[in-house]
This record gives sequence, C-alpha cells and structure tokens, in this order.
Amino acid sequence: MGICYGTRPSGEVDHVPGLFYVSTTFYFVGWFPLVPLRSHVVQDGSESTEKLTGWWEAEQRYTHHFEGVDIPLSWRSVAAGYLRAWCVGAGAFFAAFGLLGLLDPRAATHFPTLACLVKGGALLLAALAHDRLCRRPTVDRAIELARVVGLPREEVARAMGLAVGSMSVDQGPTDAE
Repeated sequence: MGICYGTRPSGEVDHVPGLFYVSTTFYFVGWFPLVPLRSHVVQDGSESTEKLTGWWEAEQRYTHHFEGVDIPLSWRSVAAGYLRAWCVGAGAFFAAFGLLGLLDPRAATHFPTLACLVKGGALLLAALAHDRLCRRPTVDRAIELARVVGLPREEVARAMGLAVGSMSVDQGPTDAE
C-alpha cells in the first residue's frame, strides 16, 4: 500500500464560473488535508496535476499547478477543505461500519449499527450542504476578489448573471478609487 502525501489545493469556495475561485493549498497525507499553507485566487480552468515518482516504489507524490494570485489565508476555504474531506471520510467510515454491523447475524440488536448509519449519512449530508452553501460568493466578495486579480466589475457581473448597471454591482467604490 502506497503512501500518498504532499501539497495540494482544497477547499474551493467563492467560485465565479469562468473567471476564478478561492482555494487553499494544504499539506496532506492520505488525501486528508492536515496543515493549511496558503490561499489563492485561482483562474478558472488553469489547473493541472502531475504525479511525481519517489525513490521508494510505494511513495506517491503529486504537484499541482495553476495560474492565480496569492491572498491571505482564507479561513472559509480552510474550513471547506477540512469539512469536505473529513466529513466525507468519516461519513463513509460510519456508513460502512453500520452496513457491516447490519450483516452480522450474531448481533443481538442493530441499534448501534443503525446509529452508525445515521451518523454516516448526516456527515455526508453536512459535507454536501456545506459545499452547496459556500461555493458561490456574494456580489461584494466577488468584486473584492476581481480587484485582486485585476478584472473589471462588469465582467464579474456578467459571469454572475447580473445586469451590469444593477445596484448590487454599483455598491462598492469604483475601480478608479
């Protein structure tokens, strides 16, 4: 069994389709993020992954490339990276444990195994709900991130399906300020 480790982006949030999203690079082991290193505004579609060969046959390392701009650590992205990976991992563990328990003919009662199934399902639903709630940014956050990468507000408004002259886009200071 190989050891999978290295750094990789995780915790994608504030996604404006076709333009950018925020992601955090984590040090990971076994595909689980451990230590957040830095956050980035990543240009949508610029990502690539390369598998590196280690000196040991079972060692697997990966490197990830993208075009983007470093930003201060985004705690929302860090939380998304942890919640998605750990909730899905724990949810799958509890669900598998619960299913195995239901199949055990020696079990006097199936209450503990049903509880494991419920926990597993709840964790998987929590990961899915968090993913859906945090994927899209508010208009103000999208405009703030657009300034970081040098995009005009009008382009962000079009990507988010807003009218260019709408009040929600005109809320902040202009790009000339």
